[in-house]
Amino acid sequence: DDQLRAREIYSGTGVINDIDFSHDGSFVATVSSSGEIALWEFATREIVANATSELVGVSSVSFGPEDKLLATASFDGSITLWDVPTLSRVKSFQGASQALFDLKYSPSGQFLSAVRDDGSIQVWDSLSGSLLTQLANEGSENRTHAWSDSEKEIFGTGVDFAVLSW
Repeated sequence: DDQLRAREIYSGTGVINDIDFSHDGSFVATVSSSGEIALWEFATREIVANATSELVGVSSVSFGPEDKLLATASFDGSITLWDVPTLSRVKSFQGASQALFDLKYSPSGQFLSAVRDDGSIQVWDSLSGSLLTQLANEGSENRTHAWSDSEKEIFGTGVDFAVLSW
């Protein structure tokens, strides 16, 4: 039988909102609506560290390009950077006044970006947490986005069947 079969390896304390693989393939991170952040060793499928955000639920997760930092975004608009593999809190900053989704590091790790609840995309300096720009949704409600390898463009997609480029 060539069918892939799912097997449950974990049952969290809330809805699992996002998952990301480290670039070197050694870790998997999950975040949940209960605020739980779990770091898994991929080879063993074992949790090696976990943390809980004191804030509202966590919506999105992204590994930094060197896999030394993990960034999470929350429903209250905050962004937190965590050490890998300890999940010790490194830094937190208020990214937006509303929920953030689809958090991503740029390829170099210099920038963090996320989609706001209103569909616009915000970009921050990943080290200082300073807001650099907000990309208007131009009538499209973005839900996901991606950086070009050169970091000169961001593409967004939304509920209106459009792909936008900034």
